[in-house]
Amino acid sequence: MESFLGNFMTRFFGHSGRIGRKTMWLGLLALLGLAILLEIILSMIFGFGGMPSQSMPLTSISEAGETLSMTHSSSDWRQLIVLLILAYPLSALWFKRSHDLNKSGLLVVVYLGVAALSYVVGILGLSFVAPQVGMMDMPDRTWLSLIIQGIYVIFALYLLVTLGFISGTKGSNLYGVNPSEN
Repeated sequence: MESFLGNFMTRFFGHSGRIGRKTMWLGLLALLGLAILLEIILSMIFGFGGMPSQSMPLTSISEAGETLSMTHSSSDWRQLIVLLILAYPLSALWFKRSHDLNKSGLLVVVYLGVAALSYVVGILGLSFVAPQVGMMDMPDRTWLSLIIQGIYVIFALYLLVTLGFISGTKGSNLYGVNPSEN
């Protein structure tokens, strides 16, 4: 039991050393389960259901735009809270996986920063505009939101491919011994 607890603490709360792909994927599955649990708890506590109330019918497109903006903002709050809770253990996994590739992990910090920025832009109401088309307000994404989301997706795909599928450095590197040799 003590060995399991030590491995758990090192895996999720230490940023030094190396881990292989399998260990990273198992850790990500554990964090995904925790993220889902946190989303459910936050939804129950704060009422961030993410869906407009069915008891209040929308009478216009502009009301639909306002509802979409409010729903998106509450979802961003919930996701930012989950990110802040899970950022440290997630970064520990990804740093060690980056170390296995003989990389520093700086891109992990940039990715988490862009993710947080994406949620903050939504919280501040800068994700959507509602230009008037004829007599109706039509909600649309802002350029700022699209640019940040594009950067976010590019980093996510890059980290997915490099950390998830590329094998680590053979033998020892700057960050320690090969985890498969332990």
